[in-house]
Amino acid sequence: MPSVRRPPQKELERLTRALRMLSGSNRALLRAEDEASLLREICRVVVEEAGYRDALVLRAEHDSGRHITLLARYRHEDSSGFEGLTWGEGEHGRSATGTAIRTGHPCVVNNLDVDTFPAHWREFARRWGFHSLLSLPLRVEGQVYGAL
Repeated sequence: MPSVRRPPQKELERLTRALRMLSGSNRALLRAEDEASLLREICRVVVEEAGYRDALVLRAEHDSGRHITLLARYRHEDSSGFEGLTWGEGEHGRSATGTAIRTGHPCVVNNLDVDTFPAHWREFARRWGFHSLLSLPLRVEGQVYGAL
């Protein structure tokens, strides 16, 4: 009988967390009474069921400055500094969130001390206690709406 190759334990754990997050998000979608409660619940699921330390949902504004607005969060209490976030091409748009929104692709910063991440955003993230970041674009009808 041929041997079955099993994924490494870390990969299985990652997949399990992703499935728990997807399942919890689907439950939140079914139970949500409004957009704000849905987004807060998804942030909670990301933290409590998927094992992330903090979760934020940010919306891409289509104003002249391409600003980013905080819509929901879980565990992250400090909301100062969001007024500087943009998703534009300039220096202030080169955050993980700005990049994910602008490109429509996930942006991963594995280690703020090593990765080529703009210095002002590195200090901003460190102030919040972040050492790595994952920003996922959120889409509505094919258009990037914001980021998780």
